[in-house]
Amino acid sequence: MLAPGGCWMLMSVRIAMGVGGEVIGAPMSPQDIVDDVVRAEADGFGSAWSVHFSRGVDALDVLAVAGARTSRIDLGVGIVPTYPRHPLALAQQAATTQAFCGRLLTPGWGRTPSGHPGMILAWAVMVCGCASAPIPVRSAPG
Repeated sequence: MLAPGGCWMLMSVRIAMGVGGEVIGAPMSPQDIVDDVVRAEADGFGSAWSVHFSRGVDALDVLAVAGARTSRIDLGVGIVPTYPRHPLALAQQAATTQAFCGRLLTPGWGRTPSGHPGMILAWAVMVCGCASAPIPVRSAPG
């Protein structure tokens, strides 16, 4: 790729794998989702992403187990709704999930009902001491 000023730049591309069947409307057991993540790592994917499951299992809990069974693959979940959960409880859950992963966890946070994306959650992350294990706080558009 040609950068501004006429210099050539090398770019790398990381391909992520979607795990879990929720996206296509086929719910999977938590163990099957964990097995998908393990397989994705074995197949050389750089990251595995799940959606927030709406049918009974919690995506962060599933990724905590997957993180404990893998060593290299980055894990992410999007979009976790913030409105039905207390921000401190959600921050603690994300910190616990990251502790099991032992590496970067990228959660996608939904907006708060007041429309202030992630502000309360970011505060809760700082208060509970999760800042020592960096969790990028990103907000979903809309």
